[in-house]
Amino acid sequence: MGILVVFFRLANFAALVGAGIYVYIYYIKSFIQDAMQKEEQIVVGLQKEHDQVVATHALFKDRVVQQQAEYMRIQSHIAIWNQAIEEEDRECSQKKDRVIAQIKEKNQYKKQELYKSRLAARVIPRAVDAAEKNLKQIFVDDVDSEKTGTRFLQSIITSLKEY
Repeated sequence: MGILVVFFRLANFAALVGAGIYVYIYYIKSFIQDAMQKEEQIVVGLQKEHDQVVATHALFKDRVVQQQAEYMRIQSHIAIWNQAIEEEDRECSQKKDRVIAQIKEKNQYKKQELYKSRLAARVIPRAVDAAEKNLKQIFVDDVDSEKTGTRFLQSIITSLKEY
């Protein structure tokens, strides 16, 4: 009896081991393989996503470098334009100052000419009237020509000093 019990125990053990191997091969192994394939697909997807992120990052870095270069180019153009504008403003200001000075000078000249013409308009008729009056007095009253000429010149000088 002892051998039979050992044999059945070994047979039970072998059946249990066989059943365990069968369950492992047909159920657990396929489940583990499916889980591993899913994890591998996740890893491959993450790797692709990582590659896309790295490519996008490199693209963004390139764009940033390009934009910085464009910014620097535009800044230099702006600086050149600002200098040109300042130079033009300076030239316009100088031209304006010259024009204003010319206008003031012209106005001053016109004022002087107007003053001279008004003065002449006032003085000339008076001087002519005074000279005519003196000449009439000299030539009508005195017939002596030598004294008449001297008095004539003195009267002109005195009448001009009055005006």
